[in-house]
Amino acid sequence: MRFLVFGAGVIGSLYAGKLALAGHDVELVARGRRLTELEKEGLGLFDEVRGRAESAPVRPVAAGAPATPYDAVFVALRRDQLEEALPELARLGAARAFVTMTNGADIARIAGPLGADRLILGFPGAGGTRRPDGSIAYRIVPGIVQLTTLGGSA
Repeated sequence: MRFLVFGAGVIGSLYAGKLALAGHDVELVARGRRLTELEKEGLGLFDEVRGRAESAPVRPVAAGAPATPYDAVFVALRRDQLEEALPELARLGAARAFVTMTNGADIARIAGPLGADRLILGFPGAGGTRRPDGSIAYRIVPGIVQLTTLGGSA
């Protein structure tokens, strides 16, 4: 499957990396210093529980650059970043599903431009930090606590 992950912070990078490592074709939208970092160094993930580092084969792209159809677009932006990104996300009309991992977002505001029938809400069952080298140190939350949840629509 082809995925676009919109947002290269901890959650966006982690999910982009995991999708790519599972064999999917993944582009990761980043901007500024983060885009330059990903283009130069690639996406590194570090599993804090297992003590294992991996390099994930994602393609970093600038906002505005994605033009090909995707099977799904994951939106991993903070609530305060989402408003600015909505017009661009709405232009990605060929995607079959938009999955938002944006906690506390105004769902009605997102559903309007993206299409309520294509919007899947989600909550990540993982967390982490960006390390000084740009890689993402992460932990998957145990399922007994909080699995990654996808489902429901606007």
